[in-house]
Amino acid sequence: GGRRAQVCAQKSRHTLSANLARTPLPLPSLRSAKPLPALSNSPKALKAMLSLSRTARTLRGAQCARRFSAEIPIKTVCRIVSCDVKDEATAVKMDALLAEWKAVLDTVPGVTGLERRVCKSEWDYATTTYFADIDALKSYLGDAATQAKADAIVDKASALVGGEMKRQNFVYDKM
Repeated sequence: GGRRAQVCAQKSRHTLSANLARTPLPLPSLRSAKPLPALSNSPKALKAMLSLSRTARTLRGAQCARRFSAEIPIKTVCRIVSCDVKDEATAVKMDALLAEWKAVLDTVPGVTGLERRVCKSEWDYATTTYFADIDALKSYLGDAATQAKADAIVDKASALVGGEMKRQNFVYDKM
């Protein structure tokens, strides 16, 4: 989304600045630069420009894309949803929504477990849904009917806690 593009743009500017700082030769002044020749409107020239544009976008995307380590195998995965609750009464109401959510998860293939954690000193509330493998998680995320039910419950939870519900996927291993 937009935040990722901002981070990538910042990285690109930082990399460019660092590379310019290491450049041993002085850079020419923009005032002394010669004007660019007029671009041709021929179909061949337009096709070449579009190809270069696509290549630049692909390279920029590859540069900013997350890189996954081959050293951390993806065997089992989970999805954590977390938020801040105000007090114990709100945590109890969240538990009621969690029971509603568990009924939905019982129909999802590949779900191997559900866990809830509450920090009673900071009132952090988190649930973890465990999946058999990455394909089960992808199937869950790709199922429009299940996602509609998930969104409805998350919307109720967000209204209850008066804030955002953070959702994040993890690779996990029991040690």
